[in-house]
This record gives sequence, structure tokens and C-alpha cells, in this order.
Amino acid sequence: MSLLAFAITITIIVTIHEAGHFWVARLWGVRVDSFSIGMGKVLWRYKPGETEYRVSLLPIGGYVSPLTITSENEHTLTEAEKARSINRLPLIGKIMVLSAGVVMNLLLALVIVSVLGVLGREDLTTRLAQPPETSQAYAQGVRMGDRVLRVNGERADSMMLLTNQLTPHFGERDVTITFERPNGDIYDRPFSLEKVTVEELARLPVTFSLGLLPYVKDPIIAKVVEGMPAQAAGIQPFERIYAVNGQTPETIQDAIGMIRAAGDSPVKLLVGPPEAEWATLLGKEKTPNTTKREVTLTPQANDKGVYQVGVVLSGLPETTTVRYDPWTAVTMGYYQVRNSFTLQLYTMLGLTKGEVPVEQLSGPIGIANSAGKAVQAGAQAFWEFVALISVAIAFMNLIPLPALDGGQILIAIAESIFGEIPERVRNLIFLVSFGLLGILMIWVMNNDLARLGLGS
Repeated sequence: MSLLAFAITITIIVTIHEAGHFWVARLWGVRVDSFSIGMGKVLWRYKPGETEYRVSLLPIGGYVSPLTITSENEHTLTEAEKARSINRLPLIGKIMVLSAGVVMNLLLALVIVSVLGVLGREDLTTRLAQPPETSQAYAQGVRMGDRVLRVNGERADSMMLLTNQLTPHFGERDVTITFERPNGDIYDRPFSLEKVTVEELARLPVTFSLGLLPYVKDPIIAKVVEGMPAQAAGIQPFERIYAVNGQTPETIQDAIGMIRAAGDSPVKLLVGPPEAEWATLLGKEKTPNTTKREVTLTPQANDKGVYQVGVVLSGLPETTTVRYDPWTAVTMGYYQVRNSFTLQLYTMLGLTKGEVPVEQLSGPIGIANSAGKAVQAGAQAFWEFVALISVAIAFMNLIPLPALDGGQILIAIAESIFGEIPERVRNLIFLVSFGLLGILMIWVMNNDLARLGLGS
């Protein structure tokens, strides 16, 4: 499933990207000799006119081959043919052709998220869990059950919209967020995004950095840690915690707080199969076939003195369907694409400064794994994933390496100022560039394998 989802995702994105180069090149009168989806061995080809359309073996990219004057063909091409080469384009034409793929990827992402916005997108509500005591939200008096309404007066009534509204304010000292208490009282609080770090943003949404955590009900055991009290007591993954020492935890935070409050005293947990809603989500093969039962276990302190029983908890978030009129959907889509692109930029800057570890980078294996999960989560999740990867591909292609669109744009600008780069030098530059990309690919694939427990 993951490989098929990866192939579909990359094929969609690459087709749109290369189509951008193709259409703009044709618009400028450049002859395009080939248009390939995929790399490597050609599996299928069709040539209805001057362009040969190809499908190649490896679904990891694609290419468009505009007519280029080289030392090998400059004496065989006619003047009419040379006039249709990319070499003869003015600088603005070259930049438009080379940047068209990036523009098309961004437009693809915008179209996807805009259409989803009109059709209706399932998203987390802005009802909040109890903020961590060290967070800005807690210090500002935000408490469990409060809802976010607006950011600087702009609508922010879903978690995605809240993130979109906060992202443009990175680095600002005073951002006003409007909340609503469970009793209906509305209040404003100032938040500072001045010290939100690039490393935090690369790992977690900005809402988490501020302590604005989504309300997650029904504590479900996602994982039982080996060698810990929960495993010894026979607790199983995907069981529900119904009570801790006779008290009913409504949320994950409730369950964690009750267990930690017991310290090193024995804790009685009432656990059992989840409710029907969870059983449907998990599937019969993952739902424990047990009845409710009470188990007693004694928490252990970790190296920080925090008492734990050895379970990783998940839960059921509160969701809502968010719909927009077409104009608002495009506006919100623009914000989301812009913010996603901005986060890519922050992450890249963080990598260059050493603020973001290189282990954060993902490659084809990681993308395939995520694509498979997105497909399993449904059509909306898959198309949102396609939009996200499309933005990532757009950003990556702007990196100034000669093998990428950004590097070729720089070369075109340099040649317009200093004259044409000798062909042998150009070929060497591209060879080194492809070598660097190859090293990067090996590195990120090792990161992907490490996340799966297979890497070094």
C-alpha cells in the first residue's frame, strides 16, 4: 500500500511540475524533444508530433528535454531550429521556463486545499486540553475546555486555521488570541512568538510551543513499554483506561495527572475494551477481546523523578467539519500553502545554523511510509498529504544546486552577466551537483530506515 501510494503521490506531483516546464517552454516557442514521467528505462513512448511522451521505470522524478544547443549538435541544427532552442531565450524567458515547475507545484497545493475547503475538511476543534504549567497558555490563565476563537481578530476556530493564523506572526512579541470559557465568557490574552525556535517548529506545531494543546478524550493505551509495571500487570495495547483509583479520567491529561499524583503508591486501573467508536477506528484485529478488569500496579520514577507505569497514551480528538465559500477557501488555502512553504524555509535555515538536527530530514522511504498512512486515513488525508509534498518539492527545487531548478536559474543569471559558461565546466558543475544530491539521498534514506528501526 505504501509503495503504491508513494508512486501515485509522486506521479501526480511530478506530472504537474514537468507540465509547467513544458507548457511555458512551448509558450516561448522552445522545441521540447521529450517529456518523461519517471526516470530510468523507458517503458512506454508516444510521439504524435515533435515531442516524445514517455513513461519511465522509476517513479521518483521526471524530466522535460527542451532543445539545447551543444557542441555535438551546433553544426547540424539549422538556424530555424537554433532559434527554437532554450539557449536563445532572453533571461526572463529562461527564468520563466525554469521556475514554472515550482509555480505549478504551489498552484497544485493551493487547488487541493481550496477544493477541500469548499467540500468540507475534517479538522480538530480549538477546544483545549489543560496547558502544561510551564507554558504561556497556562501563565495567561487558559484552562482545559477553553476554546480559541480568533487571532488578532481573524477567525481561528479549527486547529489548522489557528496554526495558519499564528504562523505569519513568528518573531512577534504581542499577538492577541481570543478565547471562550465553557460558561460562554470571552477573553483576550497576549502571546509572544518572539522566542519560538526553529527547532520547535520543525518538530511540533506552533500551538504546542504556546501550550495550546487539542482536547483529547478517552485515554487509550497506544503502546505498552517493555519491562515496566503495565506490562507485568498484563495491560494490552488499545485498551481503554476507564478509572484510576476510582476516578474517571476524561482526557489523556487527566489519566497522566492521576497516575503521577499517586507517586510510588500502588495504583488501581480499570481497563478494558474501548467503546464502539474506538473499536470501529482501530479495527477488529486491534481491539482487545477482553472485558473490563481492575489491575493494581506501582509506578516507577524515571531519571527525572516522574512516576510512570509504562504506557503511551492516545485518545480521540474532538473534530469538526470546516467549510468555506470559494473565495474564503482560496484565501485560507493561500495562507496554508504560504505557511507550509515558510516552515520549509525556517527548517532549512535551522539546518544551516545547526538549530535543527539533520535527523529531521526524510527521504523516499519516509514519504512512502507517510503516503501509506495517509491513504489508510482516507481521501482527505491523502490529498492533504499530496498538497504538503507538492509544497516540499517546490521548495526543494529552489535550492541553488545546479541539478535543481534554483541552481539553473542562478546559472542563467550568471551567464547573462558574465557570458556563457564553457560546456565542460557546466558538465562538471552538474556532475558535482548530482553527486551532492546522491549523498543527501543516502543520508535521508538512512534517517528513514533509522525511524523504522533498520538504519545505523
